[in-house]
Amino acid sequence: MAEKSLFNLLDNVLDQLGFSENDIKERICMLDKCMIARTVFARKIQKRDDIDRIFVGSQREGIGLQFINDTDVLQIYMYKSCYCFESNNIDDQKTRPEAWLELDGTRTHPGHYFLKAHGAFSKICLYGDIQHFLIQHFGETFLSAELFMAEKDDMFATSNGYFGKHTVFMPRQGPSWPRSSNTFGKRYLASLLPRTINDSVDYVRGLPCICSTSLTKWSCRERKGDRPSKETMLNVVNLPAFVVPVAQKGTAHTNLQWRLCFILGEMYLLRTLNNTHMKVYVVLKFLAKYELRDVCPEISSFVMKNVLLWQAESTPCNDFRPDTLVMCINKALKYLKECLQKNNLPYYMLPERNLLLNKISRKQRRNVLKKLDHFNVTHFNNSLLNESHFLTNCLTKIGEEIYLGHCISKVNNVQVSFLNTVDLAIYIESMFYKRCFLSCLMYHMWTVVMPMTYTYGLHVLINPLRYHIPLRIGVLESFRRSQLIHTEASVSKPTSYGENF
Repeated sequence: MAEKSLFNLLDNVLDQLGFSENDIKERICMLDKCMIARTVFARKIQKRDDIDRIFVGSQREGIGLQFINDTDVLQIYMYKSCYCFESNNIDDQKTRPEAWLELDGTRTHPGHYFLKAHGAFSKICLYGDIQHFLIQHFGETFLSAELFMAEKDDMFATSNGYFGKHTVFMPRQGPSWPRSSNTFGKRYLASLLPRTINDSVDYVRGLPCICSTSLTKWSCRERKGDRPSKETMLNVVNLPAFVVPVAQKGTAHTNLQWRLCFILGEMYLLRTLNNTHMKVYVVLKFLAKYELRDVCPEISSFVMKNVLLWQAESTPCNDFRPDTLVMCINKALKYLKECLQKNNLPYYMLPERNLLLNKISRKQRRNVLKKLDHFNVTHFNNSLLNESHFLTNCLTKIGEEIYLGHCISKVNNVQVSFLNTVDLAIYIESMFYKRCFLSCLMYHMWTVVMPMTYTYGLHVLINPLRYHIPLRIGVLESFRRSQLIHTEASVSKPTSYGENF
């Protein structure tokens, strides 16, 4: 009984920090709404409908918190029906447009490709917006990842509004262009909080990719457990993939390499997991961010996500319960340790790709393994709390910070819940054009804060966690609806992309 009570203690602590099933669903649904509204707003401002924006990363997964985790945005460029296809799939030939890009993996490691140009790319007048990204190499035409990333088209860079003038653009990091804001409101909030605010938005650029062969191979491979279900796999297979301009570390021709990723598929899989699965993921992310980052930055949230997905597949769903949370964490860390010892962690969606290849030195590997041994919670006895560095020190150290992020996220979600998607898009557009802080503040107070406080009272600003936001649709339905905007507003897409995204 004492051991079971101790295991439930960690589950309860994570609930209080904002990772209960309802809190996660609430953040997911509100961010889905924000994604649709921001896409409508951006298309109107830029007067173009060939760029889709998708929120990704921990915030879209429901476990990221405002001002604690950065916001990741994937910008998808359609470029007049120019898409990427696998070279060996005859079925895709029926949906290929007149200009298309082939995933050429003959000179790269698994999961990375050159994009070989085919079709009507010679017609400069028709494809002028992508023509200057093309270069000649090996006697063939390829799309340059380096030139693609050099293009600067951020609408805040040319804005005369208050937020545009106070946007700080940071140096490129891998496939992303991060930016943050330096508004008066942010500086004032930062002066009140005991920690540094993280409001960074990382924009990652990508191109849509039809990968039916790779996804079919993923869905048909042999599995030990009962996850994912056949229905889930069918839905994942029908979602598009993307290529982003980032090369395999330690290889040649990095300016030509693109990485294949299945962001929407991963997101959908996470939304089919139960709350204990997600809490294992939360703890793994805590360990990566607060304990392992100084030792080895390459052990990222993405690495931990893959550890979780492999564990969710190989372990029966009923084994992930609140009273087995600590054991599930221990099992996940054991799997990570085995992968480090072999220097091979397969990418869940494409097992041929090794996520650790050329990324971790021998010294880093030894230090991480030593840390993981320190987190060993195999022996569950009365001295567990003394033996577990995470339970005694890590949660105590970061608990206040995480709880603060939970409160701020709750206030933001309550505000978003008062506007429907159309009104939210109008609100974002209006704020974009406001010229001064006072004008932004007055509009925000009139449009959002006053209706919110009229409904809930001023206590919603003092103790927001006591208020429940009604969710009219489920998390998976929210995911499906959040993708409809791209189908309805986009033109000239291949059938296999438009129908499923």
